[in-house]
Amino acid sequence: MKLYYQSGTCSLSPRIALEEAGIPYEAVRVTNQKMGDPEGQRLPDGSDFRAVNPLSYVPVLELDDGRRLFENPAIVLYIADLVPEKQLAPQDSFGHSKVLERLCFIGSELHMGFTPLFMDVPDAVKTSARGHLRHRFSWLDQELQGRDYQFDTQLLIEERDTTGNLLGHHHQSGPGFTVADGYLFTVLSWTEFAQVDLAGLTNLLAFRARMAARPAVQRALALENQ
Repeated sequence: MKLYYQSGTCSLSPRIALEEAGIPYEAVRVTNQKMGDPEGQRLPDGSDFRAVNPLSYVPVLELDDGRRLFENPAIVLYIADLVPEKQLAPQDSFGHSKVLERLCFIGSELHMGFTPLFMDVPDAVKTSARGHLRHRFSWLDQELQGRDYQFDTQLLIEERDTTGNLLGHHHQSGPGFTVADGYLFTVLSWTEFAQVDLAGLTNLLAFRARMAARPAVQRALALENQ
């Protein structure tokens, strides 16, 4: 399995998912010599990245049989479904759809909302974009009230006796990491550079710190810079 990525982009989200899942993968860095120019996207051997993705953007997940997946929501949900025991997405239909709903929200309302802030556009456009993002992040801050993560998952709890012998299992619902959290953390990592104000959004800031402390996230961030 290969993950095509660029440091500092949304491809951090599926890398976090892969690290959380514990799935072996090869990371292929896509270089970008001409920002915004598809011809500037190159693979390590110097070939044109458009041979992998004609639209010339990351992430791309390439399976061992050569099939490829594009778009963050599709990629991270596919990764989650490979390891259902890790509960990276709820397994019930409604819960799974709620995670997809949030992934789409992050992609359309947050991820794309940053686009003007990385472009040469009038200051008024950037001010409007920051206001839009602040409003959306404020809603998420309310959603995170009293929660460690965005959704509850069914945790498999082992019951053992005093000598360590397994007595049985039971499921317990509780706030757990899902792939939607990895995507949210990814876009939150852009807020300082883009000068998006998160002041007072205490639940969201606590979530960001909690995510940054996860070992899989720390591994993903370290690998981004290699």
